[in-house]
Amino acid sequence: MACEGAATEPVYFQGVADKSDALGSRLKLKVLPPREGNLNAPRYVLQQMNTYKKEFGIGTHDELCLVIDRDQQAWEEKAISEIAKACDQKQYLLALSNPAFDLWLLLHHLDVYALTQDEQEQLYANKKSALKRKIKEYVTRG
Repeated sequence: MACEGAATEPVYFQGVADKSDALGSRLKLKVLPPREGNLNAPRYVLQQMNTYKKEFGIGTHDELCLVIDRDQQAWEEKAISEIAKACDQKQYLLALSNPAFDLWLLLHHLDVYALTQDEQEQLYANKKSALKRKIKEYVTRG
C-alpha cells in the first residue's frame, strides 16, 4: 500500500496491519514508508508502487493499492484521471478520498449534522486547519 499522505494514512493503515497481525488474520498489509522530500503528488505515489513491484514482485493473491486524496486545490482532475487509468492498466487498486482522508476518518466519529453550519462548511472546504482542529478535539477527549 502506497499512500499520498506522509502522516495520517500510513499511521492508520499500519494500525490496521498491526491489529490484523495481532488477531492472527490471513490479511497482511505492507504499508510503504513515506517518500523523502515533499513528493506527495499522485504520480510519485504511483512511481513508488511501480518501484516496489519491480523490486519485490507480487504473489498470485497479492494486491497493490494506492491511497490518494482528491484535494481539488492541489490535483487537477486530469492528473487524477491519468493515475486512475495507470492503476487500471497495472491492476492496482485505487482508493481515492474526496476531499481528504482526514475528513473520511473524522466522519467515522462525528455526527456532521450536529455541527453548526459554519463548522460544516469549514470541514467541507477541506481546510487542513479545520480538519486537524476537529480531529484533535476527538483524540484528546477523554
